[in-house]
Amino acid sequence: MSDRFPGQIVIGGQISRHSLARLIHAINADEPNGPDWHTPVQINDAQSLLDACEDGQLKLANPEALEGTFTEIESACVALDLIYVRQSNAYCEHDGETAWNDPATSDAREPWCYSRQNGTEVVDLDGLVEPVSEIKKIIDHMPIQSGMGVESLMDIHDRLRQQLEKLQHQIPVIPAVPKFEIVNKDKFGPAPYFSVEYDVNYCGGDYDGVGEIIYLSAARLKGSSPQQVFVDVTGMDDMHIVSYNVDELYGADGRVIDA
Repeated sequence: MSDRFPGQIVIGGQISRHSLARLIHAINADEPNGPDWHTPVQINDAQSLLDACEDGQLKLANPEALEGTFTEIESACVALDLIYVRQSNAYCEHDGETAWNDPATSDAREPWCYSRQNGTEVVDLDGLVEPVSEIKKIIDHMPIQSGMGVESLMDIHDRLRQQLEKLQHQIPVIPAVPKFEIVNKDKFGPAPYFSVEYDVNYCGGDYDGVGEIIYLSAARLKGSSPQQVFVDVTGMDDMHIVSYNVDELYGADGRVIDA
């Protein structure tokens, strides 16, 4: 049986109004409270999301979060390119931890670290001992004599840089969480895009209205269908899709790309 203990998450960044359903569904699935830890939040539309913000950020907490995490919310934030920082308390055999998502970084390191009860980050010393020791050796033995003569400054520089990268990999760089904003973005992911027309009031059959148009990255089609890409990005059921066209692709400027 999984343990439940306190966790809190702060979310920021820009989200398209077309993707609100995905985030709202995730929040309601995890059943968090507001930033006071005790008042349940009722999220059902854009305004209720903004009402749940404090100091411009979407702040949610739960004194009984499943293993201190917000599984659905964190997954949705990653999919929607939202920045978040989540902190959970130490409990029984569970250490306190801080986890985050920052779409702007390409760091291959797993984005989490241990933390104290007050949220202060804790660095694992095991990962620091080797690079610190190697840097000390390099400095203590400069210049280094070899059969080829004195080691070049470029070689020393490269060795120091390699060890510095190991140190940096162990030091958490937790992103600053920006303001949470709902915007009229209609393009998702890198170009080129395919278009999807949808209407939240459409559930199949003939259609003579004018739906919403969004542009989804064609790269997402690898191993997935247009319908599933729509569901993943928007959080809506694919029955709301009026039409889509994967044969006509658009560039970042919104213009059709010539075949």
